[in-house]
This record gives sequence, C-alpha cells and structure tokens, in this order.
Amino acid sequence: MKRRILIKIFSDETKGGKDLSLSKGLVKFIFISISLFLISFTFLLYHFINYNVARYKLNQYVTENNYLKKKVKALEQKTALLDSTIDDYYHKYTALATYAGVQPVPYELKNIGIGGQIEEPPTKDLKPVVDLDEKIRKLEKFVDIQMASFQKIENKLERDNYIRSHTPSILPCNGRFTSGFGMRHDPFTGRMHFHYGIDLAAPIGTPIYAPADGIVKRVRRTKGGYGLMLEIDHGIGITTRYGHLSMVLVRPGQKVKRGQIIARVGNTGRSTGPHLHYEVRILNKPVNPLNYIIPYQSFFD
Repeated sequence: MKRRILIKIFSDETKGGKDLSLSKGLVKFIFISISLFLISFTFLLYHFINYNVARYKLNQYVTENNYLKKKVKALEQKTALLDSTIDDYYHKYTALATYAGVQPVPYELKNIGIGGQIEEPPTKDLKPVVDLDEKIRKLEKFVDIQMASFQKIENKLERDNYIRSHTPSILPCNGRFTSGFGMRHDPFTGRMHFHYGIDLAAPIGTPIYAPADGIVKRVRRTKGGYGLMLEIDHGIGITTRYGHLSMVLVRPGQKVKRGQIIARVGNTGRSTGPHLHYEVRILNKPVNPLNYIIPYQSFFD
C-alpha cells in the first residue's frame, strides 16, 4: 500500500474538519515545482536588476563620453590659439634676442619630437586625445626652452645696462678745451711731455659731473701734480681722475650716479689757471677721454 499524506483542514463551516489526502509523489512534485519557480524568479530578478544597472551605467558613460568629446574639442581650439600666440611672441622674442646679442632658439624646435614612450590609444576614438597630449607636451617643451633663453637675454641686458651706466659717456664739465691727450709741450718747461688726459678751462667753482655710475675710490691733495684730486672706480676696470679741484663734494666709498655733481673746478697743484684735468683709465692704463664722450664733436667747433 502506497503511503499517503493526510492533511486535515478546519473551518467554521465544517465540524470536525475536512480531510485532504495527497500522495507522497504529488507532494514532492509540488515542492520541486515551487522551488524551481522561486529559483527561476530569483534568477530572472537578478538579471533584470543587473540589466537595468548596466543600462544606467551605459547611459552615464555615453553622457560622460559626449561631455569629454566637447572638452577635447574645446582644448584643441585653445591649443591652436596658444600655438598661434606662441608664434606671434616668437617674432618679438627673436627681435629682443637679436637686440641683446643672444642666439635665438630655432623655431624648428617647436615641432621636434620629445623623449618618452607615446601611449597608443586603446581605440581610434581616443586618438585625438593622444595627439592633443603630444601637441601640448611639445608646446610645453618649446616654452621651457624659450624661458631659459629669456633668462639669458635678461642677464645679458642687465649686464649691458650695467656696462652702459658704468662707462663714462658725458663731458664732466662745461669748459673750453685747452689741451688734448698725448704728447704736448709742458706749459712750465716747454719740453715735450705726454699728457694723460684732457684739460677743460672753466671758472673756479664750475660744477663737475660724474660721467658714469661708480664708487669714489679716493680723494687726496698734493702740493704739485694734480693738487686736490678725486678718483672714481666705475667697476668694470674703468677709473676716472679729476685734478686741480677747488672742492670735492663726495667722500671715499660713496656711490655716485651719472650726472651727479661730484666736485668743482679749481686751480690747485701744478696749474697755470683754473681748469679741470680729466683722465680715463682702463686697468690703470690712460686712454683718450674723447673716446668716452658722446658725442664729443658737439663741444668743439
């Protein structure tokens, strides 16, 4: 006799309950069917959720991709504008480099390759990004090279400006030219004697101006020779001397600027009359001061 499962069902309408007899095989079938239904439902629900999540992410990726494409396009336009601006400034840069006497950076360096491995894009859609990155790296390298060149130009211009400001270039006083540089007859002995500077006759007290920036090296007085004398060191191997002064208005160690009043014309020392004896020396060797007066022709008719 086959085993059966008896299920008793109670309700308010039936007294004593109602019997429901099921075979054991039927119960197993029902249990298996319900289990399969629950497993299938769970599987379908899982894949349904995953599908919707994946679809949401895909839409998000598409939106981000479109946004990035717009950004890359905008960056390409900005890079092209930057490239054009660099070209404009390059012409000004070359003019400045030529003026400063510095060899300009060759324009060809702007498009030259740079070191390092270039990453291959995983898809052709990403090639514009890689190309843009390479273009920006080239521009950065070119700008870095130009900045180093600009530093050289700045240093050169500063040095040139220092040399210009410290090189004698103006007449030290308003006076009449009475004696030049070189061999001449000594006014006291009449013998030929080398004159190491120029003489400018002027009334006692006439202002004497520094012909260039420098530092007062010394002030001294002698009975003969220069008399009251002033010497200025201009810092680039050039010194200037001023003799026969009546008054010195600066002191040793003091900085002076071109055009500053430093002394006054006098008649001290070995002198035949009020005048300024002016010397220019390079590494202590006397040179013709007229070569350091711009333009000296305007003072002599």
